Amino acid sequence: MKRPLRLLCQFLFGAFFLFAGTSESQEPAPLKVYIRDSLYHSLKKALPATLSPKEGNISQKRSIEWIPLSSLELYSHLKREEDRPVADVVIGVESEYIAEMKGASFPTEIRENLYFPFQWKNETFLPLYYGYLAVFYNTQKIFIPSQSLWELVSVKTDETLIFPDPHVSNIGFCFVEWLMGSLPHAKQENWAVLKSKIKNIPSSWEAAYNLFLKGEASLIAAYTTVMVGKGAHIKVIFYPEGNPIHIFVAFKTLKAAQDPDSDEILKLFTSENIQKVIAHEFGMYPVLEDVRVEDFINLAKPEKVFMPPLISRQEILDRWKKNMRE
Repeated sequence: MKRPLRLLCQFLFGAFFLFAGTSESQEPAPLKVYIRDSLYHSLKKALPATLSPKEGNISQKRSIEWIPLSSLELYSHLKREEDRPVADVVIGVESEYIAEMKGASFPTEIRENLYFPFQWKNETFLPLYYGYLAVFYNTQKIFIPSQSLWELVSVKTDETLIFPDPHVSNIGFCFVEWLMGSLPHAKQENWAVLKSKIKNIPSSWEAAYNLFLKGEASLIAAYTTVMVGKGAHIKVIFYPEGNPIHIFVAFKTLKAAQDPDSDEILKLFTSENIQKVIAHEFGMYPVLEDVRVEDFINLAKPEKVFMPPLISRQEILDRWKKNMRE
């Protein structure tokens, strides 16, 4: 073999092993996790920065990139990245949206010890927490509130209502979705009555909640668990039309379909440690039955409960805008 050719072969041979050795020593790409921002802020201290090697599960240390997003941002990212997902795992999506989402199935053993008071056979989207939406009233502002959703939108009273903007707030959207789904035969004059009762639609749940506590309105839409311990003058109304139960799920994206490390993220969020924080600090029902919250045990629950139908978010908002027109 001629000398130049032999030197070239030696160079390529050495470069191959150098490259292979470098590749083997490189750390794996971080796991990217989209997470609802409100949940992230409650869990921040309990969330690890890395996954540590565990026998049979994780072969090497891997960092986790937590990416908190608002409800609207989360929805927008998932719709825009539908076929080319950026995240490996998504945490805290409303179950109503899953008809519009694509995900990869998770191992069935992850949900073996979980409990939820509703049927759930989906093997792609994993329930993490849930809550009952209701309307609360301030007895210092109003003595007898409307006793049904229909009465709320059709009978003129002195009630004043507050809820956050449905375009940017999960609770605001869920309340509007509840109205749209439960009152399909309401006419424009009915929606005009409701509009006259709406005191304010602030941009966030926190703003709506603070205004309600200050007495700015007599009614507010909220999850039952959120209003625990807010005073004897705050009462809940369970309407005969039924109250929605909202389920929030986690899932692996198609990007992580063959990535077992992503399964570890799902296991983390169904662990006792994280489920306790969800119940005690985030104020939602956990899906781990062993997690006990004294304030929740005797908390009133609606007798008639339903899961909202799978309807496009934009369709709901378009209908709401039409109903609230002048």
